[in-house]
Amino acid sequence: MSRHLLRRMAFWILLAGFISGSLIWMLKVPVRRERLWRTVPANSTWVIVQHDLAGNWGRMSDNPLVRALVGGMGFETDVLDLTSKNPAFQDGLHRLASDTLLLFCFPSSSRKPDTVTWAAVTWIGGQSQHLRWMLKGTSFSEFHRTGDYQGRGIWV
Repeated sequence: MSRHLLRRMAFWILLAGFISGSLIWMLKVPVRRERLWRTVPANSTWVIVQHDLAGNWGRMSDNPLVRALVGGMGFETDVLDLTSKNPAFQDGLHRLASDTLLLFCFPSSSRKPDTVTWAAVTWIGGQSQHLRWMLKGTSFSEFHRTGDYQGRGIWV
C-alpha cells in the first residue's frame, strides 16, 4: 500500500470516529436522576419531587392545592387555565418535565434577607445539548446565564 492511501484511510477512519463520537455525545446521555439532588442547597426550606409533570399537568392545574400554591407565589391562577390549553407550553413542558422534576425553595442570598428563591431542576437527558445550544443562540433571548453551580450552568 502506498503512503498516500494509508493517510487517506486514516483520515476517513478518524473522521468517522469523530462524527460517531459527536452523535453519541449529543444523543446518548445516561440517566442519573440522583444527580438532581446535588443541585438542591442544604438550606432549602422544602423540596417537591414530581414525576411526569407534563403528563399530569392537566389534573394538577385543576387541583385546589396547586392553585393556592401558585396564588401564594404571586401568580394569577388564570395562568394555569391558559397553560393547560396552550400547545406551545405543553410542548415545552413535555421537553423539560416529562421525567423527574425537583421544585425547591431556599433563602435568597441577595441583599434582602427576607426573600426566598424558587428553583426547578429536571433531567432532560440527550436534549440537554440541544437546549444549551438554543440558550446560547437567539431562540431563548429572555434567558441569560448567571453562573455555575457545581459545574452546571444556571440560566435565569
